[in-house]
Order: sequence, then C-alpha cells, then structure tokens
Amino acid sequence: MRSNSWRYESRGSLTAPGGADAPRPHEAHWVPRWLGAGTHRIPVRIYHPRAQAYGWLVWAHGGSWQAGSVEHWHGPVMDLARVSGCTVVSTGYRLAPGYRHPAQLEDVLTTLSWAQGQTADGEPVAIGGDSAGGTIAACAALARRDRNQPLAAQVLAYPPLDPDCAAPSYTREQGAFPTAEDLRRAWRTYRGRTGAADAAGPHCTALPWKRRASTGWPRPCSPSGSSIPSSTT
Repeated sequence: MRSNSWRYESRGSLTAPGGADAPRPHEAHWVPRWLGAGTHRIPVRIYHPRAQAYGWLVWAHGGSWQAGSVEHWHGPVMDLARVSGCTVVSTGYRLAPGYRHPAQLEDVLTTLSWAQGQTADGEPVAIGGDSAGGTIAACAALARRDRNQPLAAQVLAYPPLDPDCAAPSYTREQGAFPTAEDLRRAWRTYRGRTGAADAAGPHCTALPWKRRASTGWPRPCSPSGSSIPSSTT
C-alpha cells in the first residue's frame, strides 16, 4: 500500500519540542503503526511504560492544525507515558489547509476506536492534546459522549477555544505566543468558510465549549503555561 505520510508531514519552521527521535533505554518502549481509515492511513506511535501500564491515553499534537507530527512530538509523549504509567498513543491527523475540520476530528476518533479495542476489560481510555490538539481532543470527547461512548478523562493542555481570540491574555503580555492575529488566521484555515466547518452535525462542532454539558462529558484537566494566552482570561 502506498504511504500517505505526505498528508501529515509538518510544514513551515516548526521546532520539535522534544529531543532526538530514538528513545533512551530508561524510557518507555514505543512502536510505530499505521491505522487504516478508508481513503487514507493515520500514523500513530504507541508508547508502553517500562512498568506495568494501566489505562490508555490518545494524544493529539499541536501545530495550529497545520503543522506538527508524531515524529515532532516524540520526546514529550515519551515523557508522558513514562510519568503517567498509561499506554499513550500519539496520533497524527490530516492537516489544514489541505484538510479542514472535521477531517482532524475524524482521524482522532479513528485512533480512539482502535485504542479502545486494545484495552482489557474495564481499562479506562482517555483523550488529550496540547494547543490545537487540545481543541481536537475536546471535540472528540463530545463526539464520544454523543455516541454513548464516553471517555474516562480528557487532558487539554492550553487548547485554543475562541476563534475571536478576545480574551485579555492575548494582549496582556507583549511577545506572548501565539499572537491573537496569528491564531485567528489559524482558526480560519482550520474551519474554512465561517460556519461551514460545523455543518457536518452537532457532534462534529469545531467549537466544543459551545456544546459542553455536565453529563457524560469528563471534566477536563487543563494544564497551561504562565506566558500562554488563554481563551478565558
């Protein structure tokens, strides 16, 4: 089968947040895999802690929905598996502008379904992501709730939630990254024409906070950084 890795390769000058690609001996064991998704394949890396793992966490990388890859996020996800004790599945997804929402969500949901099939009876499955990946993760948690397949938890690291980027934190600190204008542009690229990105049905909304509810939607754990603009502050 022809490789579809071109669909997921990073673009621009994104700097990898992790170190070298190869794991160090004291860290988690990992294996690469491709998941079939009908018209394409999804690249994933599965990270198994050296100690006995319990639970599965699917992680979506950041990159403004337009860049990033499982290769770029190797180091941080390796650390996540090592510290959490979970089996962590780092998932790629189709990137904008070639693919707009809900393509990214569909790929992450495919990875979640695969991970669910690998679990032992009663073993929890959670979703997580950083930056743009956190937005996709929140959408996935809602989609799973709406399909009566709720997840055990969601870990959302500084996810963009407001396409208007109107929170005071976007202008409070000079030099904060990303800028409001850069992120607004990324939102437009990700969602496409205004409103069109949400036309695939309520479970595919690109704006998860508009549909959050107290039942069936796991309370998010939302770590952030001191210099990262927030959608709410």
